[in-house]
Amino acid sequence: MAFLADLDLRPLPPAYSSEIAFDPIGLTFGAGPNPLEVLVLQADRRPTASKLRAAWTKRSAGRASPILVVALHADGTKVSICGPVAHPQTNKPPVYPPMAADKAERICRSALEKADRHAALAFLQDTLPEARDKILGVLNQGLLATHALEQAALQRRDQWGEAVGHSKPIRQQRKRPLLQKLGFNIERRTGNLWALNAADRTLAIAVFLNQGENVNSRSERFGNRSPIEAALARADNEALPYVIAATDDAIRLYPAQTGVGVGQRGRSETFVQLHPDLLSDDDIGYLWLLFSAEALRPNGTFDEALADSRQYATDLGTRLRNRIYEDVIPGLAESIAEARGMTAADREALDFTYQMALTVLFRLLFSAYAEDKGLLPYRTNDEYEDYSLNLKAQQLLERERQRTPFDDAPLMWNRVQDLFAAIDRGNHGLGIPPYNGGLFDSDPVTSPVGAAIKDISLSDQQFGPLLNKLLIDETRDGLPGPVDFRSLSVREFGTIYEGLLQSELSLAQTDLGLGKDGLYLPETRASRIVVREGEIYLHNASGKRKATGSYYTKSFAVEHLLDHALEPALDDHLARLEALGDRASSDDFFDFRAADIAMGSGHFLVAAIDRIEKRFSTYLTDNPIADVTNELARL
Repeated sequence: MAFLADLDLRPLPPAYSSEIAFDPIGLTFGAGPNPLEVLVLQADRRPTASKLRAAWTKRSAGRASPILVVALHADGTKVSICGPVAHPQTNKPPVYPPMAADKAERICRSALEKADRHAALAFLQDTLPEARDKILGVLNQGLLATHALEQAALQRRDQWGEAVGHSKPIRQQRKRPLLQKLGFNIERRTGNLWALNAADRTLAIAVFLNQGENVNSRSERFGNRSPIEAALARADNEALPYVIAATDDAIRLYPAQTGVGVGQRGRSETFVQLHPDLLSDDDIGYLWLLFSAEALRPNGTFDEALADSRQYATDLGTRLRNRIYEDVIPGLAESIAEARGMTAADREALDFTYQMALTVLFRLLFSAYAEDKGLLPYRTNDEYEDYSLNLKAQQLLERERQRTPFDDAPLMWNRVQDLFAAIDRGNHGLGIPPYNGGLFDSDPVTSPVGAAIKDISLSDQQFGPLLNKLLIDETRDGLPGPVDFRSLSVREFGTIYEGLLQSELSLAQTDLGLGKDGLYLPETRASRIVVREGEIYLHNASGKRKATGSYYTKSFAVEHLLDHALEPALDDHLARLEALGDRASSDDFFDFRAADIAMGSGHFLVAAIDRIEKRFSTYLTDNPIADVTNELARL
């Protein structure tokens, strides 16, 4: 069937058709004033970004209507998309990578059904950047590991068919009817909130959003708080584990407890969302597997998915740390030393080389994490994509499949240095604002290490294998793929950071092997030599091969400190506020301090912020303070 054929596409004006590099198929409109326009074109091959933008610009002509250009490729199985509006920084509409035509059609249909152009635009801006993911219709923000989520259907074959069977008949339901079909009994709570019950127990708090409401925006309907703040506070009061937010087209699940989710983010930023209209028939089983009463009961399928995600994230973090300690940093240090022409390795020279290697590593980790989290425009700016580490990872995978050797030219290094410079100073065309944080600084006065990095060059033979070790992961099933940095928490990066700070480089004075405790020892047996005389190697303060995180505070110890140090202090603070009653002000409310004097990895401070947010938010629900509400609204 032709693309959107049942919508009776209107013909395009002849003047427009004669000035674009496509054969026009037709045009259709959304709802409301200045509605969304979906322009369907036929291309004889994969179109270039410039041709797609020219077609968008010609149709837009400066009008207020969002324009979505959809160009079908010659075989009809894939499309390229441009639009719906120009990016405010680049003044160009985004061009997205080719996607399956059936995916694009589901996106277009959902956008055209929105109440007005504003709703359609918000939907497209949320959905199109995620369309390259394997599962269209699932938005996972730090709650589950994406890899574990994608594997769920394969890992639970015995449950998947049943989940699909339960989900298909109810996929058109929304809000209360949908949750009832998912097995919940719905009971009213105060403040426009609802309890979701099943088998004589309450499993979650639900909030149903009206058209135009945003889950994160303050609303008088929720006591001048955001719907998610109100729902999480109610879940805290009732000691419930979940909150479900439902709109006219999506359903979203939040954990009510702190520290849940692989991303270790704040509760209001940690969720998994399903858009039933976008899910294919093969993927619709996620609705039942993640959101049903059966799924959310203790030890249900959601708990299983969460446990799988934690295990995957733990394994991924361990593998990444090991590769960094054993391969990436020693390899970077050795290559940098060679590029600097080091002939003698005194302690000062080794320490400076180590700082250079650490800086390159931290820059790469920052960039890769920011791309996967959407903080750098890998998904929305096709010009940035050419510089992205995500593209490098795909190219490295293809190179490995083709067994293509690395060249002697510094092509990869130069491209990455261009990316670093763009992040430091900003780049209008790539859609990057200046970060100016110091990590990417190359001024010799303020950053001698950064200036030294700028002055060297590493060949692809040196740099390519190290990028491969950093960006490519081999999972337990033996399949290589890009590292999913979204599945790593800030605590994991803190562990890597502190372990490396507790290590140093040395130059081997003789061939070295490893003792049973991982200690480097002189070795004469060729088969057991791991570092040869004259090579640079990384070791911790005890002379062992790697620091695997023994320097950071373990999770159980963090929780103990929070329970026995932070929580009593919070109890005292909130008791003082309660004693003040109506006399409590915003100054009184915010008069609370917590410090991690010996902070290294940041584990304690990150967890403390989550605890403070939870206790403060719950207190405000029961004891609203006008000054605080006004201050938060102002912020």
